[in-house]
Amino acid sequence: MNAKVIIFNKLRAVVGEAHITAAREDLDAYSTDQSFAIGRPPQYVVFPENAQEIGEIARLANEYRMPIVPKSSSIGLYGGALPTEGGILLNLKRMNRIIEVNERNWYAVIEPGVTFQQLNTRLLKHGLRVAKPLLEPPSASVVSTYLERVPAVTAADFVYGMEHVISYTVATPSGETFTVGHPPLENTPASAPDGPGLNFYRIFQGAQGTLGIVTWMVVRVLPQPTSKKVFFFPSSSIEKAIEIIRCVQKKELGLECFALNNFNMAAWLISVTEEQTLNLRKGEYIGSQATPVWPENQHQQFQELRKALPPWTTVICLSATGPIPDEKIAYQEIDLKEAVSEIGAFPEPTVGGVAALDTLVLDELVLPWRMQKRYGYRGSCHPIMFCSPPDRVADFHKTVSRVLQEFIYPPEDVGIYILPVERARAFYCSYDLHCSPDDPKERLYVSNIFDRLSEVLAGRGAFFDRPYGKWASMVYSRTGAYSEYLRKIKKEMDPNNMMNPGKLCF
Repeated sequence: MNAKVIIFNKLRAVVGEAHITAAREDLDAYSTDQSFAIGRPPQYVVFPENAQEIGEIARLANEYRMPIVPKSSSIGLYGGALPTEGGILLNLKRMNRIIEVNERNWYAVIEPGVTFQQLNTRLLKHGLRVAKPLLEPPSASVVSTYLERVPAVTAADFVYGMEHVISYTVATPSGETFTVGHPPLENTPASAPDGPGLNFYRIFQGAQGTLGIVTWMVVRVLPQPTSKKVFFFPSSSIEKAIEIIRCVQKKELGLECFALNNFNMAAWLISVTEEQTLNLRKGEYIGSQATPVWPENQHQQFQELRKALPPWTTVICLSATGPIPDEKIAYQEIDLKEAVSEIGAFPEPTVGGVAALDTLVLDELVLPWRMQKRYGYRGSCHPIMFCSPPDRVADFHKTVSRVLQEFIYPPEDVGIYILPVERARAFYCSYDLHCSPDDPKERLYVSNIFDRLSEVLAGRGAFFDRPYGKWASMVYSRTGAYSEYLRKIKKEMDPNNMMNPGKLCF
């Protein structure tokens, strides 16, 4: 009996006959995603049910020197869960229990397969909601999204910003479990303060599954506002949009605050069929390798909307809970209007003549799903995501424009999303490039633009805090001492380099 069969049988003994596959068509499906990252098929795909099974699989992997790649959501957009050396693909979708929702202390305990759609449906019954990124599909894993520090639409607020995680338990490469964050002591409540002593929980954030696999997590949740009101600020330039955001954030007004260019705003607003709406709400609109391209009528509506909309739209949502929420909104509105009047900006009830836009936005902010539509423009979308100091955003925008001119890529076909982080102390910027995944020449052309643009932005100081795929060497070649210490940590925790090899700088 050869080694491949032996390993298959041992894995099957751990997870059961129905939860393992080595069929070629199943393996090939995990070797690519919508990104430009290059992967290869795993040897096995297994579906563990709990932390104990993950530990047993990790020990087997070490015994046979076989890589493990964890995957916690059904869609891959950035290459983070693509195997680079084959091995065992650990699909965590069966680990999808919501273990606890604590209404009093505003937290939830979840497994890695729990999606935003699943968690938010549960939370709304308790008058709570989850902080979700605007651009990610509802089918995205809450755990992996928070581990990868994708900023939620509530990132304007210092309290919630990037700090959604309270604690979690990790299955280490050796198969042991390690609880980090707030409750490392037995029977310690999940809402306890940090400690005791040194807190390890940041070590695994942004690690792309190279140091361990999270088996459960305690996440902060937010109370559902009892009163909300949306304001729109049209502007002709990114400089003005940034000025509006900074002016408002200095007053700490609006939990949700972001800006879209007219491409992304039009993609957000196009009408969709009932079937598309269902897929969008479930997070199944985006395909694993490609997304169905909009039909002609949607393309036409998109073009009409884009022409009618201002170049930039800043969206600010005021919200209030507790007693007299309407009065709280009223005085916040007065403060908002006074603040922006100083820079010659005035809120509008809508933009582009779109009816009931405020109602649409309020619905969207509960559980964002409409921004997935932008993937249907050409069939695939390739975001370049980075962080910037407030005074550099406009400069980076000019850099993007210059590179696009070099390649004769139409700048009007780039979707842009700008999000203030920690009350505009910094800004998260996302620039979408689009191409047809079925056209090799077009895909190569856009891939070259993607590489060039990433290198130029990084060279000018843009901060890529999630170095997926081609960004890894670009980022870590510029951080010698930092990368060396990462390698030391990796060697100590995973001496056989079993966990998601080829990611980060390992």
